[in-house]
Amino acid sequence: MTKLYLFSISILIAFLLLFASPPLFAEEGIAAENVQSEMSDEPLFDNQEAALHYQQGTKLYQKRRYAGAVEELEKAIEINPDYKEAYYLLGYAYYKEGKIDLSREAFNQAYELDPKYSPNPPK
Repeated sequence: MTKLYLFSISILIAFLLLFASPPLFAEEGIAAENVQSEMSDEPLFDNQEAALHYQQGTKLYQKRRYAGAVEELEKAIEINPDYKEAYYLLGYAYYKEGKIDLSREAFNQAYELDPKYSPNPPK
């Protein structure tokens, strides 16, 4: 009986961990990407520091705290000017703030770094 109980609890916990957190950027339909991917040209410390700012910006963006997200993403880009994921998310954060020109610039910068990032903001 206790084995069944423990098994049921572990299944419940696994289910909650799997489905409780919303997917990253679900409203825009963007897949989350590995923060450290394709950044191997930069020194590891800079990558880690930039990645921390990017992660914090992502968390703030998910909480709809766009001004804070912009600040963190700009720090990530200041550390690593080739951080295309940060530029792309920055474009969305600016768009949510109604700063369309800055949004377009950020999207264009991400696109220049990697053409898979569309320079067009969402509608």
